[in-house]
Amino acid sequence: NRTSPFAFTGNKFEFRMCGSQQNLSDPNVVLNTAVAEECDEFASLMEGKEGDEFTAAALDWVKKTLKAHHRIIFEGNGYSEDWEKEAERRGLPNFKTTPDALPQMIKPENIEFFSKYGVLNEAEVHARYVSKAEQYAKLLNIEANTMVDMAKRMYLPAISEYSSSIAGSVATKAELGIEARAERELVSELTGGIDAIYDAVADLESKNSDARDIEDPQEECDAYRDSVIPAMDILRAAVDEMETIVADDYWPVPSYNSMLFWV
Repeated sequence: NRTSPFAFTGNKFEFRMCGSQQNLSDPNVVLNTAVAEECDEFASLMEGKEGDEFTAAALDWVKKTLKAHHRIIFEGNGYSEDWEKEAERRGLPNFKTTPDALPQMIKPENIEFFSKYGVLNEAEVHARYVSKAEQYAKLLNIEANTMVDMAKRMYLPAISEYSSSIAGSVATKAELGIEARAERELVSELTGGIDAIYDAVADLESKNSDARDIEDPQEECDAYRDSVIPAMDILRAAVDEMETIVADDYWPVPSYNSMLFWV
C-alpha cells in the first residue's frame, strides 16, 4: 500500500511519514525507543518460561498486542477522506498541523517513555520541543518575508507595467474614436488585482510582525498557523489570479503554464 505511512511490504516495514525536508534522526530515535520498550516488555514476560509455557505465553502476548493496537491497521487509501473519518471513528488522534503535534512531545507519558530508557531526560525533551517550535515559526517568517519581497519588487511592478501598456493602448484608440471595451475591462481588472495584492501585502506584513513579537514558542506557532498562513494564502490567490491575465513577456517568473506544459 503506497499510501500507508508505515507500510509492510512483504518482508519489511517501510516508514514513510517523514517530510522531504525532515531530518531522519528524530523519527529514528522514537522508533528505536519504541522497539526497545516492546522488547523489554516481551523479554520480561517470557523470562523463565520454557517449552509449551513459552509458546502459550508468546501467543497470548501477540493476541493482546493486536487487540490493543488493531485500530491503527488500515489497508485502504491512506490519502482519502474515508480514512480520516474512519480514524476518527476509531478514536485515533489526528494532528493536522505542526502546532497541533508539537505539544504531544512534552506530554508526561511521552517524557516518561524517553526517560525510562535513558534516551532523553525531561529537560532534553523540552529543549527539542522549543527548538522545533522555533524552527517552524522562523521558517514561516522567512517564507512570509519572501512573499512580501517578491510581491513588492516583482509582481506589483510587472502588473503595473502591463496595466500601463494596456491603458496606453486604450488612450490611443480613444483618440481614434475606437471604444476598446475589452482593453478597458482588462485595465480595470488589473487595477483591482494591484489593489488586492497591495492590501494582502500590508495585511501579511502586519500579521507576520505581530507573530514574531510573541515570546511563548507555542503561542507563536499558533499565531503563524492561524493568522500568517491564511494571510499568505490570500496573497498567493491574488497573485495567481493576475498570472492568468498578465502577458508572459511581463511576468517576472516562470508561470505555471510554462513550467507544466512548455518544458
